[in-house]
Amino acid sequence: MWEFERVRAKIVKDMSQLISNGGVGPLDRVEVSIRCRVSDWLHPAYQELCDRAEGVTTEEAKRLGMDRLAAIYRIRDRRHPHDPESYPGHCTYCAGTGLADHVPRTATLDLIKAEEILSSVE
Repeated sequence: MWEFERVRAKIVKDMSQLISNGGVGPLDRVEVSIRCRVSDWLHPAYQELCDRAEGVTTEEAKRLGMDRLAAIYRIRDRRHPHDPESYPGHCTYCAGTGLADHVPRTATLDLIKAEEILSSVE
């Protein structure tokens, strides 16, 4: 009768276009995804936060909350465990021996899906 589902679908489609054009930052996408319960926006936003070179800022940490922040840093640690280029001053022994080149990497998206707090909009 009210056709709210059709209106919602149109809004989600329009927002998805805006997001795909880079018009919305990753933290805003996380918040909107959770608030609007649109899971399609969630994992790519977390992936961007996990894969970027710089860490989470203090303001972003406040917005994410402790549980999500901890999950993101667990993923970052697992994703880049021996990457001296990403983390200067760490693991110089491995970098000097070539051991870092042989560490298998798990895809970021797989790690995100494994973290319960990051895996759904619920």
